[in-house]
Amino acid sequence: MNANRLGESVPLARGPRPVAVFDVDGVLCATLTKPLEDDQEPGVMRIDFRYKGEVYTHIFIPYVEVMLRVLVGWGVRVCFFSSADASRNIPVLTTLVDHSFGADEAARLRSEGQFVIHSKGLLRDRRDGTGEYGNKVKDMTRVVRPDEQLEDLVLIEDQPSFAAADQLPCLRALDVELWNPHVPEYQKPYRKNGAAWILGVFDLLLTDERYRTMALRPALAALLFDHFGESGRPDREHHSEAQHQIIDRGLAIIRHHVPSAVFFNAVACGRT
Repeated sequence: MNANRLGESVPLARGPRPVAVFDVDGVLCATLTKPLEDDQEPGVMRIDFRYKGEVYTHIFIPYVEVMLRVLVGWGVRVCFFSSADASRNIPVLTTLVDHSFGADEAARLRSEGQFVIHSKGLLRDRRDGTGEYGNKVKDMTRVVRPDEQLEDLVLIEDQPSFAAADQLPCLRALDVELWNPHVPEYQKPYRKNGAAWILGVFDLLLTDERYRTMALRPALAALLFDHFGESGRPDREHHSEAQHQIIDRGLAIIRHHVPSAVFFNAVACGRT
């Protein structure tokens, strides 16, 4: 199934189902060792994980549950590929999915291939001479299922160096390491729009006549070129009107489920 602007199901044009492969840290959540006060970041999901006596708090992007539910409702297979160890990924992501869908529905969806968790052990080494520049790569050949086509898998990453050279582009997420001291304060609110950004992109990919009949990754390449030119990506320092429009598109879908959903403003954006 596919969706219209309000998140309602409509027939999916392409054949094999599209697959969204989510990185975790920096895309879906920020991870802290210093607890937040109760009045900091209210209303967002927090999942604690204890490792070697230390508690790591995972602060998820606003509306992450809505984003996951909408993507699954559109017929997208959602899975995860994190370079962290499985001993962290499995409990944290299982809790995320169970909270978003309810344990029974999450179990049913897992039986249909949803929410597979790929971890550090499935990373492959960089292949020299291919243009790959990260030491380790998230190779989609280790994720694709027999009934899927490799070109219908899109990696959603904040660090594109993890993408295989022959599997570009990936969808560059709004880096949500919101509490990193190296991130300028004026940029932090804007980066909370990650769920709206991802939903806006997928809504275009699945409904716009320019992209909906193409395989997902070539469609993403065309969309990024159409909106951001030859660079194929938004400027992380100076957020463009094209990116705002895509975020607005995703936010309209989120507001269908959460009417009080807001655009997170930043001084540099000139938005309210």
